[in-house]
Amino acid sequence: MVSTRNIIIAVLLVAAGAAAFILLSDSEEAIIKKRFQALGDTFAKEAGESKLLAASKAGKMREFFTETSRIHVSMYDFSRDVARKDLPGYVLQARAGYASLSVDFTDYTVLIVSDTEAEVSLTATVTGKLPTGERTRDIQELSCRLRKEEDLWRIREIEMVEVLER
Repeated sequence: MVSTRNIIIAVLLVAAGAAAFILLSDSEEAIIKKRFQALGDTFAKEAGESKLLAASKAGKMREFFTETSRIHVSMYDFSRDVARKDLPGYVLQARAGYASLSVDFTDYTVLIVSDTEAEVSLTATVTGKLPTGERTRDIQELSCRLRKEEDLWRIREIEMVEVLER
């Protein structure tokens, strides 16, 4: 016969397991932040990077975007849909003028709209070194819309937000 003590121990073990799962599993917000960190790491360029590694990183950028993504920069009256297959070319072009480059994302505000939609506001800091040795730094506020596809959060729209003061 099962004693009350054994039932209580079993219930406590199940409760402890459920609590550990909840505490240790990442929230959707944390998963989205990790995706942006990975995006920045993939876009980064190290000094002396080979063309083969550059092409590989550019190809990996596709995994962060939906099949077609909208890029909108109101301050330059620029808005364009970009196909995922065309991203590597744009990435290589953007990185070409730098000897090294890094992108850091901070100040996240994540709103989960539904199981498959999210809106993210964040700050992107792009730090680079030109082939001449000159250093550059650009800080932009971004508003992004993400869609969850194949269990991955992917960017479907990026808007560069015009900020009056920094």
